[in-house]
Amino acid sequence: MNREIDSLAQRLEDYFYHFKDYTMFDFDMTDERRAASFEQRKIDLLDIEAVDTMIFNVNDCNRNLNDSYNNEATALIELLQEQRALLVKSNEKKEINAGYEITEKLTVGNSVFVLGSNETRFGTKYVTWQANAKNDPTNYFWGHYLENYEDAREDLFERAHSESKALNPNYHKRQREKLPAFCMSTRPSDGCLIAIKHKENGYKVADISTEDAAENKYLAKYINDLMGVTPAQEAAMVAGSMFGWNAPAANPTNYDDKGKAIKPKSKPDRDSR
Repeated sequence: MNREIDSLAQRLEDYFYHFKDYTMFDFDMTDERRAASFEQRKIDLLDIEAVDTMIFNVNDCNRNLNDSYNNEATALIELLQEQRALLVKSNEKKEINAGYEITEKLTVGNSVFVLGSNETRFGTKYVTWQANAKNDPTNYFWGHYLENYEDAREDLFERAHSESKALNPNYHKRQREKLPAFCMSTRPSDGCLIAIKHKENGYKVADISTEDAAENKYLAKYINDLMGVTPAQEAAMVAGSMFGWNAPAANPTNYDDKGKAIKPKSKPDRDSR
């Protein structure tokens, strides 16, 4: 790196010296001052703002160049831009937590979720963490440790999405009012396990259905719980598959938390007033 800096600094010195008569810059051409200028230029090549100034100066000089030095100006500008990119990269602060470099962050409300990676002799390991964005944004906790980037990124977004749902007071209400794309249930007539698809008439007897109605009921509840299907949604799906998806019975809000139909409130009798 030092040799590259020395070489670039020398090329810049030679470049500006050659065109000293065409520029607004005052060059003192004594050997002592040139040596000091060379040393200062090496220092300047480690500063982003100074490099930006040198790029500007080379461009400014380039307006007065003859053809034999156009290529040198282009080459110098490319080298200065490369040097600038290296400085930007080296100046970027890397956040490290427990050996993991934090590479991605998502903030949801007062929570921040991050993804980190750690290069080990066994390969790259990944983690997602959570922190309090308001009070202690770098105190990470609840780590989920994963083996590949795709799973880690999916976990990061899932954690952020779950937090977003928790912050939305209407989310769970809206979810209860929706019908799932698919659910399991049991056929009222014989208790066999059935599969129901939203917007499809009828149902299909499941391949895993058993001769035990109680076992089928358990399987239906177990699978529905895994998919997040509530008893009210299951009851509405059964009704929709049998009586049509626009029927009132196909609305989950017409059932209680146990999947039992809610009786409509009776209107007061006018004669009883």
